[in-house]
Amino acid sequence: PSPKTPSRASLPRRSLASIASPGARVPLVLSLLSLITFVACTLTDIGVIVGVSGALLGSAVVYIFPALIYADVASASLVYAIVPLGAFFGILGTYMTLAGN
Repeated sequence: PSPKTPSRASLPRRSLASIASPGARVPLVLSLLSLITFVACTLTDIGVIVGVSGALLGSAVVYIFPALIYADVASASLVYAIVPLGAFFGILGTYMTLAGN
């Protein structure tokens, strides 16, 4: 007998609400705030901070967040291929900002 492939409805679906629970969010927010505060206190040129945050947040807003929202709404898994592209552009933009100074 061949193994039966489970239907899509029977597979557990990981929602964004479980990822965004307060227990998972607090350590992430505190660590990001600590990192940002440390970097802001050590750098003297605000252009570096603006460039790095623009590179990271820009790629997240343009590539990563829309792909994740669409994948959750439309139940599409192929769109997750765009997330690494957005991460690559964010890393590349950060590198270009730091290499320019």
